Amino acid sequence: MQYRAELTGFLQQLGLTLVLDEQDGYAYIKHSITEEDTTGVSWAQRRSLTYDESVMLVLLRDMMAEFEVGEATHRELIKKDGK
Repeated sequence: MQYRAELTGFLQQLGLTLVLDEQDGYAYIKHSITEEDTTGVSWAQRRSLTYDESVMLVLLRDMMAEFEVGEATHRELIKKDGK
């Protein structure tokens, strides 16, 4: 949050946009697509996720949220395979 203005300005020069969700406490960068941009160059590869991958990511995000809200005795969230 401290460097939001500087980071936003820098990313705009690269054709990127900072998306910040202050309520949930996360941020990500997306490619700014304009009508003038005909190069089709992107900074990140986009691909569809499978259903299983999507479910896994939702569950991991939920675990992270629970960890951040709960009274953790450890500084890191470590999830091991339950097999």
